[in-house]
Amino acid sequence: MATNFADLFKVANDNKFSVFEVQYISGGTGLGSTVPWDQGNNFPITYAPFQPSQIDALPGPELFGNGWPKADKRKAATVDSAVRVGTVLLRPQFIKFLEKGTKDPVNNRDYPNNFPIVRFEDVMLLQAEVLNEEAGAGATVPPAALALINRIRTRSGVPALASMSKENFRLALERERRWEFAGEGQRWFDLVRTERALPVMNKFLKDNAVGTGRVLDEHDLLFPIPQQELRINPGFWEQNPGYN
Repeated sequence: MATNFADLFKVANDNKFSVFEVQYISGGTGLGSTVPWDQGNNFPITYAPFQPSQIDALPGPELFGNGWPKADKRKAATVDSAVRVGTVLLRPQFIKFLEKGTKDPVNNRDYPNNFPIVRFEDVMLLQAEVLNEEAGAGATVPPAALALINRIRTRSGVPALASMSKENFRLALERERRWEFAGEGQRWFDLVRTERALPVMNKFLKDNAVGTGRVLDEHDLLFPIPQQELRINPGFWEQNPGYN
């Protein structure tokens, strides 16, 4: 585990702190990463502050507001409060995978930074989750599980957690994973795995300033079985509920 959170995403440290990363290399060979470019066009719709003209804007206050623990070093390595271009002050940006000061890419689809799929911190927090779930009903969090999450919190510059109930530790893990893996594609699967997707996401949509009226239900937790698979094996597969 890297002692500095920001080091995890630097080109010089590709593959050093992950179990598996998508490999990228710049140089105009077609093997560069498009992630920072995608963040420049798609991600701000999600991460940047709400603007009435952006109907897809669903920014989480945990990322741009005061949701982070005080003195958490991960925040500065994840989001910029503002970016100045000449005399123009732009809105906050998601910068986790944009390494400033490195060699300029050939184009905006040619960044050299790898994209992490499974980091060591992910393995640690999943182990803590398993240890906690193995504890009996009404138990307190096992010391081994607490030690795992506190290693990550200490590295991030935030105080270690004290002992708590099994149920409270579940929520502590959920928050920790949100800060640790912001923008890495983990959040939805965390919520589905812990059966928290519907209450969390529906509250988020209800409070969202866009006010789309969208409500998630059980069928949203599964993808539909591809139509091609249904055609290959007629009568064998039954389509997931809600997609007929």
